Amino acid sequence: MASTRWRMVPFGLMVLLVGVLWWSWRASFGLALGNSHEGRVLGQFGLHVANFWDLGPSGSSWGADWRPFSDVPYTHHPPLLTWIHVAVSAVFGQGLGALKSVSYLAGLATVPAFVRVGRRLGFATLPVVAATALLVATPFWWVYGRLGLGFLPNLLMVGAIWHAGRRRSRRRARAAGLATLVAVLASWHGVFLAPLLWLWLLRRAGLRRATRRVAFGIALGAFLVGLWVLQGAGLAEFVDHTGTRVGMDWTWGEFAERQWRFARGLLPWWYLVLALPAFAAGLWDDRTRFLTGALSLMVVVFAVVPADNAWRHDYWNFPVLMALFPGFVALFSLFGDWLGRWSGFVVGRMVEVGVVVAVVSMLFAVSADDIHEEYFEAPSRAGDLVAAVAPPVGQQVVWHVPGVPWPTWISYAWGLPTAVVATVDDLAGVPDGDLVVVRFERMPGFLSGDVEGNALQVAGGYGVVTGADLSRHVVG
Repeated sequence: MASTRWRMVPFGLMVLLVGVLWWSWRASFGLALGNSHEGRVLGQFGLHVANFWDLGPSGSSWGADWRPFSDVPYTHHPPLLTWIHVAVSAVFGQGLGALKSVSYLAGLATVPAFVRVGRRLGFATLPVVAATALLVATPFWWVYGRLGLGFLPNLLMVGAIWHAGRRRSRRRARAAGLATLVAVLASWHGVFLAPLLWLWLLRRAGLRRATRRVAFGIALGAFLVGLWVLQGAGLAEFVDHTGTRVGMDWTWGEFAERQWRFARGLLPWWYLVLALPAFAAGLWDDRTRFLTGALSLMVVVFAVVPADNAWRHDYWNFPVLMALFPGFVALFSLFGDWLGRWSGFVVGRMVEVGVVVAVVSMLFAVSADDIHEEYFEAPSRAGDLVAAVAPPVGQQVVWHVPGVPWPTWISYAWGLPTAVVATVDDLAGVPDGDLVVVRFERMPGFLSGDVEGNALQVAGGYGVVTGADLSRHVVG
């Protein structure tokens, strides 16, 4: 009777969590694409979509073309997210809302996907919702959980494979194979994780229908990703690009210190305190041991092998949240069971409900002005600036200082290729009347003086300055 009474509580808490997350994200949805991770990623997809419809499927390398930002098709990531943006644009057009809706909706859908995976692992719903709420309430998730497909394809793959491994079913086998194909086509993390999950399924079920379907999904996905790379920039360019990501000019001690600094900036103290017990619980519980190990290995490989990326960008270790999720589920389940034995079922469940409600309330603190301003509002002002100022007739390049890196969003807005002005020689090549996009707080060292005073227009720490005016501020 008590179990029946509490059945709808976890579902209601999950709906509350999704609703609060949507409410906290809504302020960022209408902001312009600017000098942020969101601006760079969605600016890139905007170029992919525009070129697909302008040049056709074959002419755009099946969506990989991102001119004018670069003449080399972008196939450094598997193609699924590009194709989803193209499909959405076919129905809703190429506006900013269509671009953002893919990633924001994927982020919201990831919440019930986490709950689904926890249930498939064999846990009760309430500790699973509590673990999901703890993950969602971190600044790490609040900032990056809405970008791309995030964890969603890999979570769908994990849930489908675990479901197929528990009981024979033709429908479950098909779902596991399809989910695996989607995950492999969605990310390199999926490419890495899928064979590990197949090994778990092989050990549990042998070479039955589900195992064969998952193997087919891996093979077909790898084949399509290979075609994507070959028909785009080609294998040689892909290998060269990969080589640039594994270089390093720092020590491993410096690397560890930097990762800890990133973690302290994006993970609250309570998450860092609980992370090690959760990891231990994930390895201790036989329901989560394999998945915790596989996901942790994935995080280590993608942090250490392409370490230059993890050195530069705080979001590179984002999957650590997914790797620790099974452990947090196991930890909350153990805690709830202990409370139930010592204080009774109702009290134990009430404490778990209290944890979820408390963590949901943390979302309002996570989305406070400082984080929203730093990651979304302030960078978007550069997008407002670019939208308000058009380059002069005859300008052929988007000139920008290094403090405005990888500006796909400017290329998308102005329809021009980009070039960085990092040295005096670079500046010498800028025509006097061309506009240069600058960030005043991160100006190159060869410039000095009141550059902002000579800007044609300023918005939130960014400005556009003519080449002639910028040349007047060269040191010496």
